[in-house]
Amino acid sequence: MRRYRYLTDPNAEVVGRGRWHSTVSKFASRAPETDAFGASDGDHRNPEARREDDDSRRPIRCPYCDRPFRTRRLRTLHAGLEHPERLTDDQREAFESASREDDAAIRRFRVKALGMVVLSYFSFLFVYAVVT
Repeated sequence: MRRYRYLTDPNAEVVGRGRWHSTVSKFASRAPETDAFGASDGDHRNPEARREDDDSRRPIRCPYCDRPFRTRRLRTLHAGLEHPERLTDDQREAFESASREDDAAIRRFRVKALGMVVLSYFSFLFVYAVVT
């Protein structure tokens, strides 16, 4: 019966190969991760845990001004921009990392937008050359 535990336990995964494999709980050894501000992401992959304590719909709040945010990244960027003197070293490092990622995403967006403008321009130019 142990072989078929993964059919009823949503947190179990099959370990090993062949006919005599065992199951191990996916979340048994994982502790909830915390960010630089001490907020835990909980066990968002386990639906049973989500039903008991549904924090997934609560906004993430700034610990200094209590402003709500949709993501931890946005809260980290806000804290680095609005409360830089109050940040700890870990929080400052998280802000710098989030800021670098944000700058890279903006740079990628600008390159893609420029590429689309150039592509549109030359597409219309070729269509105009064919039509006239």
